[in-house]
Amino acid sequence: MKNWKKLSIYGGTISSDDLKMIMDAALSHRTFESKVEEMPLNFQHENAFKFFYQNYNDARWVQIEDLYGLRKLRHVLLCQNLFTHEQLKSFVNYWVNSDIDMFRSIQIRRIEGLDFENVVDGLIGLQGSDPNYKLFLTLSKSRSNKRNKTMLTIRYNVRVKCFLLKAWGVNEKYTSSRIATENKNFENVGKILTLLHKKKELEARLEAATMFRANEEAKMELIENINGTIAELSEFNVIFVDGKVTHELF
Repeated sequence: MKNWKKLSIYGGTISSDDLKMIMDAALSHRTFESKVEEMPLNFQHENAFKFFYQNYNDARWVQIEDLYGLRKLRHVLLCQNLFTHEQLKSFVNYWVNSDIDMFRSIQIRRIEGLDFENVVDGLIGLQGSDPNYKLFLTLSKSRSNKRNKTMLTIRYNVRVKCFLLKAWGVNEKYTSSRIATENKNFENVGKILTLLHKKKELEARLEAATMFRANEEAKMELIENINGTIAELSEFNVIFVDGKVTHELF
């Protein structure tokens, strides 16, 4: 088994010793799929998330703290789990603010009763939904040069109870589906998100300038910049209704 690239295991259960043997051999180019019905609930291993791709059908043993340590992974799939709503909300916030690329995508299934609006509350971006799924697009708040995938999508499939987080390069072509015409609608998402963040930063500076009684000329310049940013956003059919962003995508 020394040169294996992909390992998939099936069955009812697996022992901690067998899992340890597999995870001791974890490498960044290997794929590991555990599709057994039950994993040892008290299992822990520092290499559990050191594979290129990892799929755990029974992820009840995974602690939310384990996910905070993800580093430059391609994909993580977790099915049965014990995560709470508050844990997922905190994890999303950590991911948005992280100074490094944690993963390309992570999919967490069997998430019942997720309050999607609460999860994305306070984030700056574009939000949309239909009867089957909810979607939010935002940018990482990090300014670190160690993070390259800064355009982030947060998605919840209402029908199958699946929660998906995915990271993209801000200049990377965003693809929401396999249908080219649908993807075309999203071609300016990176620019829109960048402008939304710029507007928020300018508004924060204006608030600070007002609080500390800056001169009127400085405040007028900030107001002009804010209005200019809003005008740029309008060119992409972005408008603000009661302070909330609306866009023809949604």
